Amino acid sequence: MPCCGRQCGRVPGSHADERIRALLYHTHSVQWAYLQLFRDEPVEIPEPNTFEDLKAVQRWALDYYSSLKRFMPTVDEDQLNQGVTFPWAEQLMERFGEVHTASVSQSIVQVVLHSTYHRGQIATRIRELGGTPPLTDFIAYIWAGEPEPNWHVASG
Repeated sequence: MPCCGRQCGRVPGSHADERIRALLYHTHSVQWAYLQLFRDEPVEIPEPNTFEDLKAVQRWALDYYSSLKRFMPTVDEDQLNQGVTFPWAEQLMERFGEVHTASVSQSIVQVVLHSTYHRGQIATRIRELGGTPPLTDFIAYIWAGEPEPNWHVASG
């Protein structure tokens, strides 16, 4: 994920950039929402204005990854095949006329694809600010020997 590591701290103006902050907030809001749904918890996402700065959003993101790491080993195949009830299903009904049930495994794919889409937007914004975004290709992660992430909150 661009910006939660050292890359954003190396790009002048990135910590004050509202576009990066909004994209990171949105990406992690969706990740948190799905994780809460998978754990049968109410979806409770803090409002964007509760984060004083980008570093606060980054800390919230790191909490998500820690929670996800603890959750994933608890999931079995039966759970992956269960349907997910989305609190925003009525909005989808209005848009599509009907909504088919998505399984947990399909929803996990959605979280990955959604996050990837926004990572590309963040990478583009880092370039616009004069920086070089980190390589985020999955295959590069494999080629690098699947290194552990370097989770820390960037300075700003």
